[in-house]
Amino acid sequence: MIGETLDDICEGMITIKDLRKIEVAKHDDKWVTNDNRRLWVFKQLERLGKCETVEVWIVSSVCQNKLTTKNGGESIEVRGFPGGIWHLKATQTRLD
Repeated sequence: MIGETLDDICEGMITIKDLRKIEVAKHDDKWVTNDNRRLWVFKQLERLGKCETVEVWIVSSVCQNKLTTKNGGESIEVRGFPGGIWHLKATQTRLD
């Protein structure tokens, strides 16, 4: 589960560099990705103050069926419980 990946990074079991780079492509003047699950992890790390930048691979396009945003890519929705506990701290940090 992606929440467990977040936990592993926050607890020092793995590092950010252990994750594959996110592939991004320009689409309608916006950057999009096939890798929303990893993007979610990075966004949580940013909220927790554990990540400021993300290295990416720039590719020519992403899979069209991955372009499912309903809000222009402003947020990422995780269907179901992501697992782990650190994302709860990231949510709390955002609310404070």
